Amino acid sequence: DLEDLIRVLWHSLGVTVLFVTHDIEEAVYLGERVIALSSSPTIIMDDVTIDLPGERSQMDTRSLPRFSELRRHLHGLIQSAKHKTG
Repeated sequence: DLEDLIRVLWHSLGVTVLFVTHDIEEAVYLGERVIALSSSPTIIMDDVTIDLPGERSQMDTRSLPRFSELRRHLHGLIQSAKHKTG
């Protein structure tokens, strides 16, 4: 899977990666930190530390209660931003 390949390359090369996505689950799975941005005018709504195990697998990580909590938190931020601008 592409997400796992990104994590393998990131760890093996030891580089910093800035990954931009609109997919909440992808952001939580790939990241160590997720910065949630509002729509125009753009502001940082939250800077979330992704405190999941460093070694991750799709099935195990996505089934963790903490993964669900982080996803729910980020989804809530996005929904509240939609209601403020809509």
